[in-house]
Amino acid sequence: MIFQRLHTKDAYAGSGIGLAMCKKIVEIQGGTIAVDPAYRNGARLTFALAPQPPESPGPSTLPKATRS
Repeated sequence: MIFQRLHTKDAYAGSGIGLAMCKKIVEIQGGTIAVDPAYRNGARLTFALAPQPPESPGPSTLPKATRS
């Protein structure tokens, strides 16, 4: 289940959606996000973005609607 908490709100503060939002933003930009498994003092996340973000369809690239 998306955004399901594994711990109670008393154990950890926050809503838990921050990482999911970061993942979505990085992936939209054509990048990747990952956990650094070698880091032992908490959690370390790394991300890499594409040199050029992928083109998203805008008004000029969408096909024109036809009228019946």
